[in-house]
This record gives sequence, structure tokens and C-alpha cells, in this order.
Amino acid sequence: MRKIIIYITLIFTTVFISCENEIDLNLDQSAQRLVIQGNVSNNDTSVAVLITKTGGLNQESDYETVNTAEVRLKYDGIIIDIPSTGSGNYNYVGLIPEVGKEYNLEVMIDGKTYKANTTFPSEIEANALIPEVDFVDPFVELQNSIKCKKGSNYLWYLSGKNGVPDPNYYLYLSPYFIENDGDSVIKTTSFHISFDGNLSVGDTITSFYRNIDAVTYDYFNELIEASYQDIGNLNPFNAKGNFDDVDVLGYFGSYYQSEAETVIK
Repeated sequence: MRKIIIYITLIFTTVFISCENEIDLNLDQSAQRLVIQGNVSNNDTSVAVLITKTGGLNQESDYETVNTAEVRLKYDGIIIDIPSTGSGNYNYVGLIPEVGKEYNLEVMIDGKTYKANTTFPSEIEANALIPEVDFVDPFVELQNSIKCKKGSNYLWYLSGKNGVPDPNYYLYLSPYFIENDGDSVIKTTSFHISFDGNLSVGDTITSFYRNIDAVTYDYFNELIEASYQDIGNLNPFNAKGNFDDVDVLGYFGSYYQSEAETVIK
């Protein structure tokens, strides 16, 4: 979240009389908003929620974390309490999400409840078309295939070295009708990846492919478009979310992840 700095200059000039009035704008309180970002996934941490508050206009830090919320996941009459792990994070390990199933998130803070839901997307299968590549500084070209169901698949691609994802990501909107295979489609991808000269022979580059739901795609796609238009200078910028309270920023979504590995030789 970017900070916003406002300079206000008021000049009143008169020949005979000057006066001063104190006005308390209370900018910090009026600018602060609750942010809830959550996912259900097939990763080791199957439910992950981050709860923060946007920083006030005059605060030194960008945000503060919320560690006293009650967080629950509900589905099929089952209720799971999601424990706090500190720094605004609430994580649960052990859920095996099912394709097409609806999951409901409830977050209770200061006597108020915020709700959102997501439907778990279909499975995808990623494979490295070229499992080994020659390293040419500073770029490596990766070629992978992704097999997914026909229909609307929203693909989020991340890359990483030796199993650690890189914070840079790409968003892709489908459907992909590249090659038909029964009730599925296969898409071939090619990326030039730079690791700023930090690659060595024997390193493994992991391509992380996530089939995300429409809510997650819309949320991050709007944030990206806002950054291009410099809307991000507005604090806070309200990207589309799916919580039942319009005053809450963030989203609750889901994704199915598959990985492909390529070794540097």
C-alpha cells in the first residue's frame, strides 16, 4: 500500500482584518480501512487468511495487523476454526478442497461479522516440455504445458528458483483452446525468466501454475490496471472484492496449483 502525502496551503489576505480558525480533520481515522485477503488451495497451507488495516494518512507505517479476529471456514455443515499464527496471518493445514465445492469464510472483529464465499476451481496439470535448459545469462527460456478443463480457467503464473516462488507474477485469462483432448484443453507456454545473474548450473527453476477463481482474477487484475494508471496513489484503492460489507477491502478466493520443474545444465 503506497503512502499518500498531501500538502495543503491556505492563504487569506485582507487589508484590515486577519483571523485564524482551528479545524480538526481527523484524517487518520477517516482513511483507515479493514483489509481481508484469503485463499483456499491444494497447497500444504490449505486455508490462508491475512487481516490488516490500511494506514492512516499521517501514520508512519503502511498498515497494522489484526491478530484478535475469530476466523472460521464453513462447508457442508462443517465448521473449522482458523487459528492466528501472528502478524495478521490465520492458517489452517489439513483441508483437502474439492473441485466445484463452495467454501464460506466468516471473520468476526469487534462484534461484527464479515462473510465471503468461493467455489473451488478445476484441477490443472503442468509439465515441463524441456526439463533441462542451457543457461544463457541473464535469461532462461522455459517451455511448459498446462492441461485444464474446457471452459473459463484463469491462470496465474509464478516462477521460482529451487522451490522458492518469485514475487513477480503474471495473469492469464482463458478459455484456452489450443489443443483438444477429450473434455480438456492443453496450452503451451514459453517465458524468458531473469534471475539477475543468480542462477548456477544444477539450479532448479520451478514454474507454479494456479487455476484461480474469477473473484481472485478480478481483484488482482484491477490492482494491476490501477498501478498502470497510477490509481494506487489513492489510499486506499478499493479493488473489487466479494465480502458482504462494501467497507471491507480484499477478497476470499481459491486456486488449484500444479508445478513444473526445469534444471539448469
